[in-house]
Amino acid sequence: MPKSSLANIRVVLLDGHDVVRQGLAVHIACEHDIQIVGSYRRPAALLNAVDLVNFDVIITEFVFGVGDADGNVLLRQLRRKFALAAILVLSNCDEGTTKTMACQAGANGVIGKQSSLNTIVDAVRHVATGGYVYPALTHGAVWPVPAPAVAARATHVAFLGALLTPQECEVVRCLLSGLSVSDIALKFSRSQSTVGVQKFSAYRKLGVCSDWGLFELWKFSRRIQSGNLNSHSRRRGA
Repeated sequence: MPKSSLANIRVVLLDGHDVVRQGLAVHIACEHDIQIVGSYRRPAALLNAVDLVNFDVIITEFVFGVGDADGNVLLRQLRRKFALAAILVLSNCDEGTTKTMACQAGANGVIGKQSSLNTIVDAVRHVATGGYVYPALTHGAVWPVPAPAVAARATHVAFLGALLTPQECEVVRCLLSGLSVSDIALKFSRSQSTVGVQKFSAYRKLGVCSDWGLFELWKFSRRIQSGNLNSHSRRRGA
């Protein structure tokens, strides 16, 4: 019997890396209950698709190129366009901030790209049945609770979330990835002056005055979250 008559979870892939999409497609082809019904390299192609069949789960990455919407902006667009679909984010970044922002923007789960293919497939099944998956925030567990409750538990690991607006968080994320103010303005269809205001508002709230200061604060936060700060201090004091 063909797989399409057996599969009850229909999945759309959205990722800028061909090898990621193809790897997932090959692995999922072996699963009797999951079927890939669409695969897209750029967000606009999915958002503007006219021949897309009904589906249950979108697997998307969080960060795309300069000319594409990504992050919270993309997730909100996907949520508005495909209100009934679950959204599972594949992230290269293990920051609590990324997971909190994705959760607040409407994602049903965030899982690292370094996860095993079987773990990703299990996450697909979980979000397809109404669950929420945030393993890095829950020590490997899943939370079958509304997304806002997950976000509330996640905020203690996000060094930006409690201080900045969602727009400022997006700007800071892009700055840390190496984008310029003009790149960010293009990505989010904002004026450069608006992005500049958001950048310096974020810097003021974070107590930094330069890109170098932001990067140093980010590294400091990473050390705190990983537990390396205390061990570093002990080594210096030894």
